Amino acid sequence: MDPTASHQSQPKHPPSLLTANQVAEILQWNRYTVIKKAEKKELPGFKLGREWRFRQEDIVAWIDTKRGIK
Repeated sequence: MDPTASHQSQPKHPPSLLTANQVAEILQWNRYTVIKKAEKKELPGFKLGREWRFRQEDIVAWIDTKRGIK
């Protein structure tokens, strides 16, 4: 048995969360457009308190689907 082998799984890092302003910068959109698209479920995001948050990996996947990459 390998003493360096761990039976515990590696701790998962929390997903990188982006603000509406950060997503707007990435997409080169207005912040208002990002929020409206999220409210209409056209852009993956969720409310955290009063503010919208977006998982970075969800935004990357969304961009890939819009570019035709699956």
